[in-house]
Amino acid sequence: MNGSNDRSARTGRVVRGLATAGLVAGTAVAFVLVSASAAFAHAETDVGPYTVAIGFGQEPAYVGFPNSVEVIIHRTASGKGVETAADTLKATVSFGSQSMDVAFQPNFDTDSGGSPGDYRAAFVPTQPGDYTFHVSGTIGGTAIDETFASSPTTFDAVTDPSTIEFPVKNPTVAELSTKLDREASRIQAAAGDAATSAKDAAGKAKTLGIVDIVVGVVGIAVGAVALVRKRA
Repeated sequence: MNGSNDRSARTGRVVRGLATAGLVAGTAVAFVLVSASAAFAHAETDVGPYTVAIGFGQEPAYVGFPNSVEVIIHRTASGKGVETAADTLKATVSFGSQSMDVAFQPNFDTDSGGSPGDYRAAFVPTQPGDYTFHVSGTIGGTAIDETFASSPTTFDAVTDPSTIEFPVKNPTVAELSTKLDREASRIQAAAGDAATSAKDAAGKAKTLGIVDIVVGVVGIAVGAVALVRKRA
């Protein structure tokens, strides 16, 4: 009887150990998946026989720092990167009502952080907020026309770099632009005042010159009259 109890106790310990190990392994896998998702914030879609990921080339994306539209293309069946799409793809970056076309360049050098099938279209984001990427063209003869905007399920929005600046927070591009506009308005107003003052001064000088001429002419006339009277 005691032997049976011992075997049951050992079995219970083994089951609990396996359950604990499984929980730890599951937690580790979940952590890896969450970390990978956070590190690779791209929208992913299937285009014919290809899997395409679209997002920012540099993440997180900060205002004023060089970045790019990144498109990563693999053959879905084999996972092999596609290296022939640089000249057949184009992208448009949009922010609010403004948009700009950007050209793709291959980024296949693994030593520089690239990989086969990785394409970048460079631009510098100058405002914080949500951006939209429209990628169109063809991949190996298969048409692509995809549009994605930054969101929690696609790629991150552009962030103000002041959130990570230390020890001094530099003014943002928008703040500098506002300050420059304000200073330009002040300088223009001062220049206008100076021009008005110069015009007024020139007008006064012109008036004084005319008065001087009139006084001179009157003086000559008076002198001439006096001379004629003297001779008479």
